[in-house]
Amino acid sequence: MQTVTLKPAIVDGEPLKVRKPQGGYLAAQGEPIVLTTYWRRRRDDGDVTEVSAASQATDPADTPPAPAKSASAKGTKPAVE
Repeated sequence: MQTVTLKPAIVDGEPLKVRKPQGGYLAAQGEPIVLTTYWRRRRDDGDVTEVSAASQATDPADTPPAPAKSASAKGTKPAVE
């Protein structure tokens, strides 16, 4: 069977709550899912969208925030006691 990444469709600015057959809900950021008849129906009904590999790699929501920079000014040396 084929595995794809699915994420809930967005309605009124919020992701839908899509139940998984095993229980629980599909994660808002998407999950790798084996494409069974159940998931094909959800996709065809518009409840979920398939995430392509290219958009997965460039999705800014999935990237961790950059580490905070130190407060010292650039080019200055720390004070020596």
